[in-house]
Amino acid sequence: MENRDRDVEDFPIGSVVVTPTGKTGVVVAHKGYESKFDPFMRVMIKLDGGDRQDVVQLQPKYLRMLGDEESRISVSGQLMLKGVK
Repeated sequence: MENRDRDVEDFPIGSVVVTPTGKTGVVVAHKGYESKFDPFMRVMIKLDGGDRQDVVQLQPKYLRMLGDEESRISVSGQLMLKGVK
């Protein structure tokens, strides 16, 4: 992973990202601060291969964009098909 701070703007809605566990997903929203004790913006991601409730919220520093040369396959080897909802 890169050693630089990332913002939610680095991950536009609709972009494909890779989570720290190696799963892929699509950015569906950006979420603001939860409280004054939680000063972090988060990216909401719909995970590939899951049902409609498989959504996670992660800080941008834990994500990376999926490269053009990479396929949408999770670490576990489960095939993630493009365009399947």
